[in-house]
Amino acid sequence: MSPTTHQEAAIPMDPDARAMWREALRHAAVGWEVVICIGIGYLAGWGLDRWLHTAPWLSVVGAGFGIAAAVRTLVRVVKDYKRAIGPDDPADENAPPKPAWQRRRHKRRDRLADTGEPPAAGPPSGEEK
Repeated sequence: MSPTTHQEAAIPMDPDARAMWREALRHAAVGWEVVICIGIGYLAGWGLDRWLHTAPWLSVVGAGFGIAAAVRTLVRVVKDYKRAIGPDDPADENAPPKPAWQRRRHKRRDRLADTGEPPAAGPPSGEEK
């Protein structure tokens, strides 16, 4: 019996599926980012309150900064999501580019169409009736 490396033992995964999961996990972490932003802001204010004896004012200010950081995180996620789904108008030339994982998928479809190979099994396109 020959020893196998970690890569040999791993189950191969479609690069598009891997990119999709990476994107999903990145967006799933947003909840934790919001909690951590608010918590760090509050704890920094609480620590300054104890040091400067100004309770509860700096805790409130720190929580406000934490909420602002959380809102900034949410705005970033919404922008990324809008970029991922594409523009409402396909002819919009000022639309932001799609994420790399979606561009790769379309390139792969185009390459398969150019080679004459049948496309991967999926939902019907609606043109076939």
